[in-house]
Amino acid sequence: VGFSLSHGFEHKHWYVKGPKRESTIAAIIYPLRFFLLTTVMIPISFKFVVDISKYFMALTIEWDLNMWDEERGEGAKVRNSSILEDLGQIEHVLSDKTGTMTTNEMVLREVSIFGHRVLLLGDERNADGTDKSDAPLSPANATEPATEDQIHTFWHTLAVCNSVEVEEKVVGSGSFTYAAVSPDEEALCKAAAAHGRQLIQRSKTHLTLSIKPAGFAGAGTNVTLRVEQTFPFSSELKCMSVLITDDHNGKSYLVCKGADDKLMGLLSPAFVASAEGASRIRKVQEDLDGFAQHGLRTLLVCRKELPAAVVAKFNDDHKAALLEMEDRHGRLLALRQELEKDFELIGATAIEDCLQEGVAHTMSDLLDANIKVWMLTGDKVETAEQIALSCGLMAPNDTILAVYGAEWEKHLREAANPGAYTRRMTKTLPGPASSMQEMVSPREGTNGTVLVVQGGSVLERIWADKELQQRFISISGRCKSVVCARVTPIQKAQVTAMVRKQGKLTLAIGDGGNDVAMLQEAHVGVGILGREGKQAAMAADFSVTKFRYLSPLLFYHGHQSYMRTAFVVQYSFYKSMLISFIQIAFNIWVTGMSGGSFWDSLSLTAWNGLYTLPQTIFFVFDRVAPRTVLEQNPFLYRLPQRGYGLTPFTFFGNVFKGILQSITALWLIYSITAAPFTTSELGQTESSPTTFLSVFSAFMWLQIGTVLLESRAVGLFNAIAIIGMPLAYYLISDEFYNIPVITASGGFRHSMTIIQHFATLFIAVSLYVPHLLASATQKIFYPTALDVLRRDEVDRLSAKGYIVSTAQSTKLVMRGMVSKILLAAEIVARGCVTVEERGEESQRRKDAEDRNGKAKMK
Repeated sequence: VGFSLSHGFEHKHWYVKGPKRESTIAAIIYPLRFFLLTTVMIPISFKFVVDISKYFMALTIEWDLNMWDEERGEGAKVRNSSILEDLGQIEHVLSDKTGTMTTNEMVLREVSIFGHRVLLLGDERNADGTDKSDAPLSPANATEPATEDQIHTFWHTLAVCNSVEVEEKVVGSGSFTYAAVSPDEEALCKAAAAHGRQLIQRSKTHLTLSIKPAGFAGAGTNVTLRVEQTFPFSSELKCMSVLITDDHNGKSYLVCKGADDKLMGLLSPAFVASAEGASRIRKVQEDLDGFAQHGLRTLLVCRKELPAAVVAKFNDDHKAALLEMEDRHGRLLALRQELEKDFELIGATAIEDCLQEGVAHTMSDLLDANIKVWMLTGDKVETAEQIALSCGLMAPNDTILAVYGAEWEKHLREAANPGAYTRRMTKTLPGPASSMQEMVSPREGTNGTVLVVQGGSVLERIWADKELQQRFISISGRCKSVVCARVTPIQKAQVTAMVRKQGKLTLAIGDGGNDVAMLQEAHVGVGILGREGKQAAMAADFSVTKFRYLSPLLFYHGHQSYMRTAFVVQYSFYKSMLISFIQIAFNIWVTGMSGGSFWDSLSLTAWNGLYTLPQTIFFVFDRVAPRTVLEQNPFLYRLPQRGYGLTPFTFFGNVFKGILQSITALWLIYSITAAPFTTSELGQTESSPTTFLSVFSAFMWLQIGTVLLESRAVGLFNAIAIIGMPLAYYLISDEFYNIPVITASGGFRHSMTIIQHFATLFIAVSLYVPHLLASATQKIFYPTALDVLRRDEVDRLSAKGYIVSTAQSTKLVMRGMVSKILLAAEIVARGCVTVEERGEESQRRKDAEDRNGKAKMK
């Protein structure tokens, strides 16, 4: 287009006709000229500015003292700063339970010994690990207590059925410290020690137990057992087992513990068919349901005796399988499965794992922020439901949509709406057999509806059937939260992938190595630095030490990061359009589309690379609102969640603003410095250097007003960048444009005359006032909830003296009280919150939790 218009201009004005040597290649030269003129529209420094800004935003997260864990001596870590803005738009949170929402400090509370339910009394232990209670075992629901042989067999099985390593003996006591892969095993091993079966030594081939009466403080009798083989816990097989041989009597046993839904299917048919076996299974199942209704983690304990010939044959086959070059894992797995069957049920365990502090408050905030929470756990359905009730994921009056039980598939297929087959949540939940028979109509919409689905075979069936999968997706999308029980690590990742495919921004949070697949499948992965190591934390994008720190990570840092990134992106394109589109307007109105540049090379290079760079980067210190506003009002998170601050309208609005301001600036400068306007010294019209330098100076002052208007809080670094760069511009220009050899030599000093100063100021004000009026109109007449709450909080903090106004800062400067200004800047940089404010905030949180707890109990 420029080439065609330029040719027409040359034909009309013959005296500006181009050289003949250019006529043959003009079709190539003109497009290249305009390409060079408009390259600054896409700023070369854009990627650099965004990455540096995100680096500083990552530092603000890692430096947050409110997310510092004194106990561990660690805080939050950012391992992937490129997705910081995603923290402000999370729609689904998929969370592991054990170790993530709980403390992962296991304590064995109840057991079922051969069908006799026993409550373990006493929360404290003696130095040697024994129970302080005079009666360590108390029957809870048994008419007849377990026999001595049954009790000894049960604790003996727990003492050997583990992979716990003995680290060292505690000096001055008879207890030992243990190192276990899972806190469950450590808790079971300590409980066995407290009841007369203490593991004191372990090697690859042998283990030694100290056997003594429960509560006896003296030395016991040492018994050494040979370890034939240890089968570690497998999330797919849901159990672990140990093959041991007692050399004193020559008997060999395979002892096993694992999930009840797995081990119930591995019991011996003869045992199941016998009257004693059927009675024991029924009693243990009742005990398991009771344990689960109290939110306890349950395990079944089984064993079987093996003939010496079977053990010898297994050892030979196992050695041969280890030497296989192909399908070695398959052969070993087949041998294990062949051995792990035909068990006798001897009991069950119930382990307590308390919730972390602040989990219920964080869960309430997530739901208030319109974030759907998925709890993915390997526990029983009843246990998962009680934990969900305790942490606030579901309320006592919520409607439960149960996808488990005998006829779940039929109900899921025939449901006319997501709540056609549901039941009401109660404090004591019915078992799976009756859960599908107590169904009522749910509330409309997502409020009060919770989906509970069983993993394992149920989820596998859902993934295999497209109709069931679509129905499951539709139902889960209309529930406020989802609980998935008995899920494997692979199924956790599959559920996360399913949610992600629906176009929802997902965040997964977990603490163990089995959560890594889920963390990597989600858009954002958050690892918990827990007792199970740092695998999850190292594989995740972010890491924290407690689940409650998810609240400030999302509502404060996520919200801030999104709004800061939105400004940096839009401002970068705005200022680039401002400096580049004037080139096109200049060619259309002034040069006849010759391809000439309005600016010189220094102006074009320094605009994005120097003069507007610091204030863009230091905008990362801007705060959308005081911290208390964002954290105490989680519903404000819905603003960035819905794209507020960066939409097609706001983006192209900034682009159009840059175009309009550049055209207006060109029109104003040529209206002021047209032919009738002459200089006072020589009576000549203004030169081109004086013209473009006046506009450039106006643009520099315009950026001060623009950045100040977009800033919600101006800290020390922001102020230095905003005010300092125009001063740097005048110093650099005064030196550079005074060099005699350059084309624009002397132009800058000529633009410093009084008249040009007024022209520069007039252009800057003319471009700034419309933006100011539009912003003021929005803030005054159409404020958002964030605007109102921010203004109220700032007024409150100003009244208390926690932040310093401009007038107060000026007085401090006049008095020379520099130290107080630095203190004020530090308070602003930390989010306008002092120690007193943090104390008040903590008290408000405690009061809110007490009110919520009373409401739930009522």
